[in-house]
This record gives sequence, C-alpha cells and structure tokens, in this order.
Amino acid sequence: MKSLNPAEVQYRPARSSGELEQILALQRINLKGTLPPEEERQEGFVTLTHSLPLLQLMQEACPQVVALWDNRVVGYALCLHPDLQDQVPALGPMFACIREQINAPKAYRVMGQVCVAREARGTGVFRAMYACLKQQCAPLPLITEVSDANRHSLGAHLAIGFRELAVHQEGDTLWHVVIWP
Repeated sequence: MKSLNPAEVQYRPARSSGELEQILALQRINLKGTLPPEEERQEGFVTLTHSLPLLQLMQEACPQVVALWDNRVVGYALCLHPDLQDQVPALGPMFACIREQINAPKAYRVMGQVCVAREARGTGVFRAMYACLKQQCAPLPLITEVSDANRHSLGAHLAIGFRELAVHQEGDTLWHVVIWP
C-alpha cells in the first residue's frame, strides 16, 4: 500500500451511500472497546455507532464531511442538526447541557463524531476536515462533547480553536462540551 500524501486528500461532503458505508466501517474499527487500551489512550476512539438510515437522515439535514484518498474514506466529521437530537438518544445529556449554557435560542450545529483512519493520522486530515465542516456550516458555531478519557481527542479539539463551554458527568464518564468558534 502506498503512503498517504496529504496533497492528494480531498475534503467535501459525502455524496453517496457507499461513502456513508465507508464511514460506518471506519467507525466500527475505531469504536471504544474494540481497540487495545493503549491505542485508545494514545490515538483516541469513537463512542457512538450509527446506522446507514440515520447517517442518510443526518446527511439530508447537514453536510457529513469526508476525507477521501485513493477513492477511500480515510476520515469523517459527522454533523448533526439539533432538530435530529431525538434520533441519537445517547446525546440527550449533551443537548440538555447545551440548553443550559445557551439561554436564548441560538442556531448551531453539533459535530456528531470525528474519526481519522490510522494511516492518515498526523497528516493534517483532522484540521482539514474541521475547516471544511466549519465552512459548510458557517456562520453557525459547532458544538461537540469529548470524553475526559479521550485526552487525545480533547487536546486536538482545543488545539484547533474549540473552547470549553461546559463539563457534565454521565455515569462514570466526565464529558467536556466544547464550542468553535
């Protein structure tokens, strides 16, 4: 397999069911509990699984950004319109936290999940996907939450300009709710 050349990576909203299926495959590979604990600590992980019908519904409402290299999805940044929050019950506590922090009704988008394939890590894919998603959602801010246990992801979000909006506890997990800009 040839090495990833960052100049060859294309960033854009997903366009096909095949690309959405590749997102799901990458998601399964990087799901918390499927990776060795050391890799989870060093590289990060994703916590939610989606279905193809849910991704298609999300895609109708917001851009689902992909990083494509050699005709493969090597990264994705999912976007969730707040109107679809009932479709992802696991995010209910995050939405409640957002409502507490943003008193007046304010338009925003939720960055539903971000993931970069192992071979594309450290090449700028994370930053570039977020830049593409930010452009697609402008002028709306992006809000997401990151598990305190996922220090790699939290650091990456803060490094590109997210700032902490709130922290909330869910069971034994501490979540950082972050907003950009």
